[in-house]
Amino acid sequence: MLAAGQYGHTEVTEAFERKVAAFLGVPDAVAVTSGTAAMHTALLAAGIGAGHEVVVPSLTFCATIQAILACGAAPRFIEVAPHTLCVEPDAVAEAITPATRAVMPVLFGGRAIDLSGIRSALDRQGIAVIEDAAHAFGSYSGPARVGGTGDLTCFSFGPVKNLTCGQGGRRKTTSRSATRTTHRCGTVWSTSTSTRVMPLAPCRAVR
Repeated sequence: MLAAGQYGHTEVTEAFERKVAAFLGVPDAVAVTSGTAAMHTALLAAGIGAGHEVVVPSLTFCATIQAILACGAAPRFIEVAPHTLCVEPDAVAEAITPATRAVMPVLFGGRAIDLSGIRSALDRQGIAVIEDAAHAFGSYSGPARVGGTGDLTCFSFGPVKNLTCGQGGRRKTTSRSATRTTHRCGTVWSTSTSTRVMPLAPCRAVR
């Protein structure tokens, strides 16, 4: 990167994106500066903003909530199952309100979460599933890898993750518009240290 004279998104980054997408079996994967940035841009790409609620487990790292608040949305907390430390489909379904626009399951300890039983109900209400899979890169959800199941899946490559590059994040996308949004936002994330702690949303989602 130093030899290329560009710090941030380079050809090396793009090659990494292609290899991760192939590994996950998805069309696109976009690199950003952190797992927090991945969640923030995923919410923006899903059109989450003021007046919206995001169903999220109460057992999670603060970054999950920071990403929601940075979009102007409100977290709607639910409890996790004691035997998995993850949310269950019934608990998610019971928490849905008219203001719900996204569900953000946290794959605690890398454990996959199966929401297939309520996906049709979520789809009917236009509710996106955005996975906080910070610890789940390489995990499986049945026969498919985590990242090939949700609408948007967010990974972290921080120093304590199972795949690390010192710092970084990755968002798997399922649509070209979501990919474009992430690339636009990712440029801001990679060049502005103030947005790393997310006091403000740096860009708007493509609808």
